[in-house]
Amino acid sequence: MADKRHYRDTDYLYASAYIRSVEDRGLSDQLIARMLDAPDAEGAVSALFEAKTALEGGGEDIREADALCDEFVNDSFRVVSEATVDPSVFDFLRYQYDCNNIKTILKCRAKSVSAEGLLFRCGTVPPEAYAKMAETDDFSALPGDFAAAAREAADAYKRTGDPQTIDLCLDLACLSSMMKSAEATGDALLTGAVRLRVDIANVLAVIRVLRLGDGMDGTARRELLKRALSPLGSVKPDELIRAAAGTDEDGGKEEDNGSAERFFSLVKSAMPGVLDAALTPDSALSVIERSTEEAYLSYVMDGGRAVFGVGVPFAYLTSREYNAKNARIIIAGKRAGLPYDEISQRVRRARR
Repeated sequence: MADKRHYRDTDYLYASAYIRSVEDRGLSDQLIARMLDAPDAEGAVSALFEAKTALEGGGEDIREADALCDEFVNDSFRVVSEATVDPSVFDFLRYQYDCNNIKTILKCRAKSVSAEGLLFRCGTVPPEAYAKMAETDDFSALPGDFAAAAREAADAYKRTGDPQTIDLCLDLACLSSMMKSAEATGDALLTGAVRLRVDIANVLAVIRVLRLGDGMDGTARRELLKRALSPLGSVKPDELIRAAAGTDEDGGKEEDNGSAERFFSLVKSAMPGVLDAALTPDSALSVIERSTEEAYLSYVMDGGRAVFGVGVPFAYLTSREYNAKNARIIIAGKRAGLPYDEISQRVRRARR
């Protein structure tokens, strides 16, 4: 691509040193350990709020733990923005928050309810801009492929009344926008991370469809997967669909041990690292989801072990994102009265 930026690792010398000096503050691994060790949910929330002093960009009026987690993620982007040569290098990480915000305003508009208080502040577009978009149907301010996808999603919902059409359109737009943004940097680590996210999204989509059971026939499943799978992964959608359907290239049924087993075998051979070797088609979906997230986290953390370079701020942003999720998992688990071991097993950690 003509617009690739091609930064050198030495361009991140200052950013790497600065991030190393602040990475143990705020929503750090140490804080997650303290929250996990807390005797109850109240103790975990108190530990989270005690760390609020690390926020430099605001947060004084935040009273809810969930909002504070978002503020910590938003603050991590601020830290990287102030320390790096070109903060837009990491915009692709913000797109998932843009995506969720667009989904929210479209669904709220369809139900004639307010989206106030439901939007993330971590995206590339400020939350206050979405109200105008919903009123005017003008999505031109959205980044990447989101503008076209938002219009397509809104039109599809009007035709079908199915909120799933909103998710399908925007999820694919999010992945394609992330890939284009990462490729524009010319950095193999960032591009590889997005490709891994695409692979994981495709694998989870197939597994969820396979587990629909008798509620959907084979033709309907294939059609749904054609709409849901991104072509940007390591394995093309048609090959994933054939494996999941248990068919050969001509559409004929093959003799094998079941479509789920064949699909898992394909993933483990063609996408090494996406599915842990111990996982089977019978593994709980929550276990598979956690394992794939940990595979992505491990990839990023490995890149962040460099002394300096783009991998250091990338790993910092990613760790804050996952620790926000971990904080929510811990608080919810303690409120539900789950034992320590069960909550600990649900926390996302990089594979060692």
